[in-house]
Amino acid sequence: MRHLAPDARRAGFELPEVRLDGVSPPQLRALLEALAELAPKVEYPATPEMRITGGEQQFLVLVREGHMRFSSWSVRAGGDDLSPAQMLTTITGIDAAAPAAAAAVAVVVGSSRGRRVWLGVLLVAGILGSNVFTAWWLLAPPPDLPPELRPPYRVLEPEPGKRLLLRVAGTYETGQAEGDHRLIVRPDGTAQWATFGAGRVVAEEVPLTVTGGETESKPVLVTGERFLIEVRDALTIVYFGDTYKRVQP
Repeated sequence: MRHLAPDARRAGFELPEVRLDGVSPPQLRALLEALAELAPKVEYPATPEMRITGGEQQFLVLVREGHMRFSSWSVRAGGDDLSPAQMLTTITGIDAAAPAAAAAVAVVVGSSRGRRVWLGVLLVAGILGSNVFTAWWLLAPPPDLPPELRPPYRVLEPEPGKRLLLRVAGTYETGQAEGDHRLIVRPDGTAQWATFGAGRVVAEEVPLTVTGGETESKPVLVTGERFLIEVRDALTIVYFGDTYKRVQP
């Protein structure tokens, strides 16, 4: 959690990043509801973020201009003003109206400084009362997402895609303060996303692969996780609702 109090009821640029482990779905819903109530009251320079990780699934909740924006790191997703219940259902794959089932899922909420979660592992053994449910949860496919979280796109043919990558390749940053992000795009289709810690020290890095694409006739880069990086112009790209400016060719 960034720029947020641990209960998500207060936002402030001065607040330290917080990591909460083993958050249950009811607890997560309470945090999301508190953030939804807080969002219209948030004032710049506070830019609250909540990063949610469980197994291989990663989600991001941002507060921008009084609204909550929900995105996924693992599936093609992005939307504004979803309700906390809709977000919870997408994250857990379980109807938020079924609290007894939802309570069996362990969700880890992490900051950019948090240790990496072991992929594919959910610490649910101590909570589950049924081995059948355990097997179902660990083997179930990622939840299907509502249509508003599925922006249509198409991958470009190899030559146009290569030209787009050559045009976009470079280093982009959201800023240079602690908590800002850097995105390096290379002509070969590899990329590197990073979060800055104090003194511009890289606190977290995530490797990406990207392919040239387009949506509604606008150029985008499609990540290996099928999320879209919008190419606004020669100097600007947008990723997970954050605007990145080119700092190096």
